Parts: sequence; C-alpha cells; structure tokens
Amino acid sequence: MSNQGLDRSASRRQAFASPIQHPSARTLDPPDLSLHLRHLIEQTVARVFGVATADLLRPSRGRKAIALARQVAMYLARVVGGLRLSEIGRVFGRDCSTVRHACIVIESRRDDPGFDLTLDHLESIIKRLCLQMLPDHAPSHLLPIA
Repeated sequence: MSNQGLDRSASRRQAFASPIQHPSARTLDPPDLSLHLRHLIEQTVARVFGVATADLLRPSRGRKAIALARQVAMYLARVVGGLRLSEIGRVFGRDCSTVRHACIVIESRRDDPGFDLTLDHLESIIKRLCLQMLPDHAPSHLLPIA
C-alpha cells in the first residue's frame, strides 16, 4: 500500500475512533438531528446498494446485501455524521455493540480499493446533502472554514 493509502487509512481509523461532537446551540434537538441524518444516510445508501430503505430498519438481518447496506449506513453515521455508537444504535434500532461491529467490518472492507472508492463517494455525497438539506444543523466538521 502506498504512503497516501496509509495516510488515508489512518485518518479513517482516527475518525472512527473519535466521534465529532455537535455544537449544542442548534434549533433541532440532538435526537431530531440524529433522525434527520439517519434518513439522509439511509436514502443515499439504499439507492447505491439497491435495497429498500425499510429493509435497513427491519429487526432481522435480512439478506446479505441488506445487512451490508445497513452496516455501511451505520458506519457513515459514525464517520460522516459524528454520532456516538449509542446514538446510532438508538436511531437504527440496534445495540451499540452491533453498531461497533458494523463499523469494524466496514473499516476492514475498505482495504478493497473498489469498496473504498464507493465509500469515499458515499461520504462525499452525504456531506454535500447534509450541507444542502440541513444547512443550519449540519455537523460542525462539515461546515466550510470561513
């Protein structure tokens, strides 16, 4: 793996290890903000993976493709949304240990260049959508530096 690949991998792991805290002065309550982020992520991931958004919230694992899409959505909620594992578990109806496992699985799959590229694109799309659809509520790490 190149030095650039190692640098990107280290920055992804750091983002996974330390969540970004949302500023407290927002007009949406944190649970509402988490739900808005979840819907945004769900819709984007469902389209890319070709699954129904309702399948991502089912209590059972479902087909392999659905389980993978759900794991990706939880991972993106952590990395892009900066949500805590417990908050992701609450909005996805999963235990926080399940969320942690999903994040670990997805992070390990990023060693596959094609999968990594897909996640890079998803992260970029979700960041842009977050800024467009929730401009007053986007996580602070997504806001442009003035």
